[in-house]
Amino acid sequence: MPLLSRDQIREAAKAKLPTKTLALNFPPQLVGDVIVRGMGGKELSLFNESLFTGNGKKRKVVTVNIQARMAVRCVVDEDGVRMFTDDDAEWLGELRADALAVIFKEIQKLSGLGDDDEDDEAGK
Repeated sequence: MPLLSRDQIREAAKAKLPTKTLALNFPPQLVGDVIVRGMGGKELSLFNESLFTGNGKKRKVVTVNIQARMAVRCVVDEDGVRMFTDDDAEWLGELRADALAVIFKEIQKLSGLGDDDEDDEAGK
């Protein structure tokens, strides 16, 4: 493979993040499509940082409501604009767990965070 230049990497950083339209079928309330997008490196860091509470030796990871907390960052409208604010994670966490799991898993895949062996092979 050829060596990428600084300019090529810079242009890649400007590219739109991948999206996917998911067909949700969780009757009776949640039947329809949603669009999710992957996260860039900076957004992933901000998300990861949001999982910590406390400082110093009292710092710990809190994964409560992690699926909703990721979904509010990555569910977008037709124009690619976030539909939710970070504060919406509280009530979004009340959504059916199976529906949130579908959204969460797809965001992970689009962000290159899946642990599937296929994904590992494709990146080689």
